[in-house]
Amino acid sequence: MDVAKVAKVVLDVGKVVLDVAKVVLDVAKVVLEVAKVVLDMAKVVLDVGKVVLDVAKVVLDVAKVVLDVAKVVLDGGKVVLDVGKVVLDVAKVVLDVGKVVLDVAKVVLDVGKVVLDVAKVVLNVAKVVLDVAKVVLDVAKVVLDVAKVVLDVAKVVLDVAKVVLDVAKVVLDMGKVVLDMAKVVLDMGKVVLDRGPALPSSSPSPHHHRLLKSALFPLLRLS
Repeated sequence: MDVAKVAKVVLDVGKVVLDVAKVVLDVAKVVLEVAKVVLDMAKVVLDVGKVVLDVAKVVLDVAKVVLDVAKVVLDGGKVVLDVGKVVLDVAKVVLDVGKVVLDVAKVVLDVGKVVLDVAKVVLNVAKVVLDVAKVVLDVAKVVLDVAKVVLDVAKVVLDVAKVVLDVAKVVLDMGKVVLDMAKVVLDMGKVVLDRGPALPSSSPSPHHHRLLKSALFPLLRLS
């Protein structure tokens, strides 16, 4: 009767351990799927970061070109302004000779001022574009850093999933071992039942036989 009770307890423990192993295995599978999704998200964020970084580089290159054009226009405006000043001086000297030269000098000077104003506007636009390019570049760096962090998190989650899966496998192996132990105890119980009473002094009563059979009945059904 003690062997039958032990067999039943060991079998119940084996079933519980086996159910726990199945639950842990399902949790490991879910964690693994979550890790794969997080890894895919990290790859997408990393790709977006690379695209934003490429756009920032293009905008920065455009800003440099606009800045160079602004510098050229500014230099041209300065040259025209210098020419206007020279013509104005000549017009003053030959004022008595010709008012036409003075008018031309004024026109050239006005044109020089307009060109200079345009150059200043272009220079301001170039500065704004350059500032925007710097902001976009900073955003691209931030996005790239976030992508790296998400990728690291995905790797950690994947490692955790692998550990949980390994634990599930160990628990499953333990459940199998316990189940094997229960089968051994069951075989021992069968031997005891088959042998029957060995000695008159140690003969179990029919009541004891009924208790042992009722305790081993679930194990006999499983076998």
